Amino acid sequence: MAPVKNKHIPMGVRKMAGGMKNKQILKFYIECETPVEDGFMNVSHFEVFLNERIKVNGKVGQMAANGVNIELQKTNLILTAEVPFSKRYLKYLTNTFLRKNSLRDWLRVVASSKDTYELRYFQLVPNSARGISLGCLYRHRCSRRRPYKNYRDVREQILPSWHILRYTSNNTSCVKPPCRPLAMCLPESINGCKGHPKCPAGEVCVEHRTSCINRSCKKEAKCAREGTCEALECPPSQHCVADPKPKCVKN
Repeated sequence: MAPVKNKHIPMGVRKMAGGMKNKQILKFYIECETPVEDGFMNVSHFEVFLNERIKVNGKVGQMAANGVNIELQKTNLILTAEVPFSKRYLKYLTNTFLRKNSLRDWLRVVASSKDTYELRYFQLVPNSARGISLGCLYRHRCSRRRPYKNYRDVREQILPSWHILRYTSNNTSCVKPPCRPLAMCLPESINGCKGHPKCPAGEVCVEHRTSCINRSCKKEAKCAREGTCEALECPPSQHCVADPKPKCVKN
């Protein structure tokens, strides 16, 4: 039986056959609805920042020539790429923009899906008793072991509402989040009612110790109605009984 010869395919036909494949188009979304609606972030500035900073093939200003486009739709940004593009690179640029505009302390970039990033607040602390929304994020950078500028020592800490009120006396309001933190480090001992804001009429300031380390105790303070058990601090071996007036009774 005669051997079968392989058919010779011209070089130009091979290139045409390879070019007929459909190009893979990548799409990434950045949702900025929450900070834009609160009025402290301009999404158009973010769009300009990305157009100026995104590098394609190691060079800036090559987006249009390589099929990379950014589109703004209301409060969302849509990045379309016809070339390989890293989602983590987009997150890096977003964090750079937040850090440059002093928004990194309040916002974080969260991956809500495979192709979507969302700008969210850090966990906020509501103050339902006073009827206002309080949510200041304090970055705790104090440490005895490591220096102040060590990045690994940065720990996020959410403070109770009365701590936030205490640190907002220098012409800074925490009524509408996000609030600018005035104190970067918590003291080892809190002076309770001495640093607590004045309570409304019919209420008194009550303080109690929460924890003691090396004779340094933290005293938390809060406002409570007069003539109630909340306004009476009992020793650990006693409890409060409101009959007819609040008093401390042995357990």
